[in-house]
Amino acid sequence: MLELDDERGLDDEEETEDEMPTNFNYSMDIDDSPLEESEDENNDVDPPGTKFDDPLTTKDCIIGHGPHPKLSRGEEIYNVEREFKIVNEKKFICSIDLLICMFQARCQTPGCDKSPEVNYHFIGPTVIVNCLCPQGHKFRFCSSHEVNGIYGNNLMAAACIMLSGNNFGKVKRMARFYGLEFLAKSTYHRFQRLYLIPEVNEWWSWMRKEILDEFAGKDIVVGGDGQCDSPGFNAKNLCYFMVENSTNYIIGIEILDKRHVGLISTNMERKAVKQGLDKLKNDNVRVVEFVTDASSSIKALLESQFEGIVHSLDVWHKSKSIKKCLTKLGKPKRMKKINDWSAHIVRHFWYCSSACRKNETTTDEEALKTMKDMWIGLLHHICNVHEWVGGKCDHDIGDHDESLPWFDRRDEDYIQLQKVILNPELLKSLQYYTRFRHTGGIECANSLSLVYTPKRMPFRYPTYRARKQLAAIDWNYHLNLPQAKTSSGDEIITRKYNPRTREWDVKVVKVEKGYEYIPILLSRILRRRQIDVESVARHVSLNDSDPALISPTIAHIPPVPTKQIVKRKSRFSKDSE
Repeated sequence: MLELDDERGLDDEEETEDEMPTNFNYSMDIDDSPLEESEDENNDVDPPGTKFDDPLTTKDCIIGHGPHPKLSRGEEIYNVEREFKIVNEKKFICSIDLLICMFQARCQTPGCDKSPEVNYHFIGPTVIVNCLCPQGHKFRFCSSHEVNGIYGNNLMAAACIMLSGNNFGKVKRMARFYGLEFLAKSTYHRFQRLYLIPEVNEWWSWMRKEILDEFAGKDIVVGGDGQCDSPGFNAKNLCYFMVENSTNYIIGIEILDKRHVGLISTNMERKAVKQGLDKLKNDNVRVVEFVTDASSSIKALLESQFEGIVHSLDVWHKSKSIKKCLTKLGKPKRMKKINDWSAHIVRHFWYCSSACRKNETTTDEEALKTMKDMWIGLLHHICNVHEWVGGKCDHDIGDHDESLPWFDRRDEDYIQLQKVILNPELLKSLQYYTRFRHTGGIECANSLSLVYTPKRMPFRYPTYRARKQLAAIDWNYHLNLPQAKTSSGDEIITRKYNPRTREWDVKVVKVEKGYEYIPILLSRILRRRQIDVESVARHVSLNDSDPALISPTIAHIPPVPTKQIVKRKSRFSKDSE
């Protein structure tokens, strides 16, 4: 008898190809100067002749509030007016020689026509130009506003790398190829540690509270699914999303490192579920049902510690397991009928789960009995028997795909298929599918999160957590985007080829994401620096949840001196190379 193995979500090797629009053009450089050094003590004063439109009054610059106005924090614009102005100003790329030629043409002092001596240097993406003419006139130009001793363009360049889902190495390589000056790696990580990560943490906490307030005093159904940071069994980090079923809002994120569970990565999901449900309980959220994939450890956890919560399993994962079993069974030529019927059998499982509850008053026991009867009734239908003692098919008379061959109860293919349909473990598991729950939204959220945390790119725990929070912020803000329309008002649809089914499917085109919250988030990052009274080069203590407090690495053994490792002799001779 073939065993039905429950699938655990999307394959770990699959990565999304979704890309997010980057929205920054900065002059960039390698910063070898101390962050506190400022070449301009009067940087708050704009150079003569420079005029800026106020983004708070200019029509084209007014920030939108997106599909969920309250989640954009647009009302906070007036609390960060100066920072918002800096964020909203247009930036551009300019060749340094062309810029210097403008200053060499003549002295900037009115009435002086002498050609000055021009010197320049870079601090990060910021260029500083100093001019001295023979008459002793001095002029200084800086390409960035100053924010409490550091240049705003530098901080924004670091912030936009993280907020757009990029990583420092790729952007710096792009800048090097293009000839752009850029931040030093140490500068980027200092900015990230002091300003980016704390502000993203605060924004997520605020958004989560806003969403949970909507469910105060209500019974809710929550779905959960975990995603590891690397393929296979060598996972270091786990991100567990918890999503409210009716709205698809992400209402909980649990980030665990394998050091949190004694270096046993398979225990991370169980601990994440426990922590997530405990937090929802502490936030006075009444979770009456929890939907997951088929994990034996999660089943045991809910049965032992969360008895008041109904545990349901994802229909999609089970149907995928059934499909896998039927595909394997139908490979031999003599089992061709099973292969022909496999897709219809899987759809019938979905139908049984969705139709077993006749109304809202149907109990779980009644729904389970109905679902079992409907599922076992398939064995009559495939033999062209549509009414039998104790039941009948739900379809109309004559409603049948003529291309499908009927089974004979005496044939081997029917006997083998019957073993699958009547598998005791399968029939016992039907109790978890009577509420017709599936976690497709979480799978999409996990796919989106790979934009911010690609599996092939390692991140330290605080960075990994902040990037997953950015994915959740992106997901919650852009939920339920409307369908895109043409200028004449017609809805836009397109086609997409499905390589699995080898058929063309219809794809609905949604409006493009607006990311209206990003300018506010950037402004708050600048404001965080503006009110910071300490040195940028200061030491930052680890958070209580940081696994580095448990162990500096994930190694099972103490580190060996590098020289000792180098001295080890290979069992292969150099000649064999």
